[in-house]
Amino acid sequence: MLGLLAGAWVRSGRGPFSTTRGLLLGGLTALGVLWGQAAPEWLLFPINKGLWTSSFVLLTGGLAAALFGLIYWVVDVAGWKAWAQPFVTYGKNAIAVYVGASLLADTLYLIRWTGPGGVETTLWEWLFQTFYASWLPCELASLAFAVMVVIIFYFVAYAMDRRGIYLKV
Repeated sequence: MLGLLAGAWVRSGRGPFSTTRGLLLGGLTALGVLWGQAAPEWLLFPINKGLWTSSFVLLTGGLAAALFGLIYWVVDVAGWKAWAQPFVTYGKNAIAVYVGASLLADTLYLIRWTGPGGVETTLWEWLFQTFYASWLPCELASLAFAVMVVIIFYFVAYAMDRRGIYLKV
């Protein structure tokens, strides 16, 4: 819903400065933080991603609006567009990337075998342990694995874009 409101704001015909200012100020981040941590006890609503609490939605929606405002200004107002081309490529086939990444994850989790010592493992876990966790701390290994999946699907989206293939809902 917040994304729809941001889109309506951008298309409303306001000038670039007003649009940018509105998106930056529309970042309800502070309200989400206050509601989640600094409100009186009877009004406190903790920020909880797992439950998608309203304070979490305001925090993340506000951060997204502020980031969107910044990117809107950089790309559309200031005209610095070249760096954003990979994001445009992704955006043209966002559904394909989302479905493909989900299918990849499901497939890598479904492929299982029993290794030495009778320990069952998945292909996902084996790839993670072999290529990332074997030489990186756990958090960095997780980030590196995620970045690799993003890069792989960028090339998929790029190939689809070059061939004029676009999946839409």
